[in-house]
Amino acid sequence: MEHINNQDRQAQILAILSRLPRKMVTVHGDDKVAAFVLYELCHKNCFDLERAAYFVDNPDFNCLKGVAGCARPELSVNNDIWQDADAFATQISQSPFHGAVSELAHPSIKYGSRSETEALAEIAHQLGIKSPSYCSWNMKHDNHGLLIYEKSLNLDVNLDEHLVDGLSLLSFCPIV
Repeated sequence: MEHINNQDRQAQILAILSRLPRKMVTVHGDDKVAAFVLYELCHKNCFDLERAAYFVDNPDFNCLKGVAGCARPELSVNNDIWQDADAFATQISQSPFHGAVSELAHPSIKYGSRSETEALAEIAHQLGIKSPSYCSWNMKHDNHGLLIYEKSLNLDVNLDEHLVDGLSLLSFCPIV
């Protein structure tokens, strides 16, 4: 893998993040918009995440719902997912990891009595994420976004400071 310095890597990620809203509009009618965005964020040219599971925690309804999952080893994408949206939607629908994430539902972590660390470790174990990291952010309607992810071994710089900026775009995707 070609080594890119931290400043160039940040510029590359910020360029990807700045183009994502326009790309999201091209698939706005698709119920898998969150999967498109998550795949883009996981891509090796962006945050280089091996696996990522996106959840929405709704304390009002005491529900933590899996929305999208991306396991890069399961996906063999050769084209631009935004140009060939139907092919990507079909492929993500057939992904066992995405299916496992989408079917997962737990009581709210924010509302519940279990510790956040304990609940997240249990979910990561259920999904087979071996070295999990976690990120959460506030969303509209007092919901909370949650990402459980596993970084790629190729990651040579720490770019977590931009991760929440990218994940915030998931807040604009429909939850189905």
